[in-house]
Amino acid sequence: MLLGLLTRLGTIPILVTMFVAIWKVTGKAGFSNPNGYEFNLALAAMAAALLLTGPGLISLDALIFRRGLWGHGPQPLDQPGKRSA
Repeated sequence: MLLGLLTRLGTIPILVTMFVAIWKVTGKAGFSNPNGYEFNLALAAMAAALLLTGPGLISLDALIFRRGLWGHGPQPLDQPGKRSA
C-alpha cells in the first residue's frame, strides 16, 4: 500500500481485521477508554478513505494502468515560445 500497488484490494483485509478486532477484543472497553477501540476505528477509517479514493496520481497502480500523471506522458516544464503572464 505504501507504493500504491493494488491499494484498493489491500484495504479490504485491513478493514476486515480492524472490525473483527473491535468486535472481538476492544469493543467491550468502549471508545476512548483504556484498551478501547479508538485506534482500531481510526485505522479502519484510513483504510476506508484509501478504498474510496484510490492510491493517487503518483503510484505503481497509476504507472501500470497508465492513469494519473503517468497517463499523460512526459510533460515539458516550459513551452518554448510562450510567455507566462
